[in-house]
Amino acid sequence: MGLLNVVALLTLFTLLPSTLAYPLIGEYMPVSNVLEHMQMSIDVKAFQDKLVGESPDYAGAKAIYVNGGGNSCKGPTQPRTLQGFATTDLSSESFGATYAGANLATDFWNTWMLSALDGTGDFAGLSDRKRVTCLNKGVLGLMTYYASHELESGISKASVESSRSDSNSGHAWDEGWAFYYGADPNGLYSPWEVSVKRDGDFPNGTQVQTEIVPHFNKGLISVRNATYNANDAVEARDTIYRMWAITYLRAALKYLMIAELNYDEKAHSEGYAYYLPIHGWIHSKNSDVADLLLEKLAITQTSILSGSYCEAKTALEAA
Repeated sequence: MGLLNVVALLTLFTLLPSTLAYPLIGEYMPVSNVLEHMQMSIDVKAFQDKLVGESPDYAGAKAIYVNGGGNSCKGPTQPRTLQGFATTDLSSESFGATYAGANLATDFWNTWMLSALDGTGDFAGLSDRKRVTCLNKGVLGLMTYYASHELESGISKASVESSRSDSNSGHAWDEGWAFYYGADPNGLYSPWEVSVKRDGDFPNGTQVQTEIVPHFNKGLISVRNATYNANDAVEARDTIYRMWAITYLRAALKYLMIAELNYDEKAHSEGYAYYLPIHGWIHSKNSDVADLLLEKLAITQTSILSGSYCEAKTALEAA
């Protein structure tokens, strides 16, 4: 190899770390490696697969929930787990604090998931159809909840100059998208997939699946060192939360209406479980409306009272 080629090759290797981008995750371009984080959606699929069929394997699903499915690791000997997400205290963060404001415990998701898996608490005596549907949809709510933590973490780390870097604040923000979108090229088994389905019900409304991406990108730019802007980061975060609310409210109202018109346990359970991720957020905006929605969707009901959908929709529109 000629001297000129050697110099060129050395120059290329010198430039590689700063010029090569990480692979796109959907339409989002990360600045760090979040492969392990994305793979939590594979755990979600494994969890849901245990619940398929006439005899759901609750014990198998619980084992994945508690111990992890072996798809996402925090370290060589430490798996990342859904229960770990559910037991993290996020009450000091803006999204997590809304749960406390709505009188939900800091470990609300863990208690709820274990109750559905074990058939205890509100799930005592309920059918497999209700329990399985709630678990399948609820696990996506849990992923949404924890995704909020990473956005908050990115903003917090960026507020300190020494941790304002792609490997710290940028990486945390990337994790938020990774947990929201997942490892599947089409975003399957993720909260983002819910937005795709509900956008389809409102083709002339906000298309969350695409319109949320610029706000994730804006937030990432805002927590990077060279382009740091605290106000823009918070604005991006809050817009993302509003878009999550759009998705989950669409789902809650759709299935409340279906369950009221012709009662179906699956539709009822979907409406209830899809509402839970944003109950705290709605409560922080209007507690009366939030409590009304939770009441109308309460999972222990065996029917939906006539007029519930219109009452809930009217209250939301007036809020």
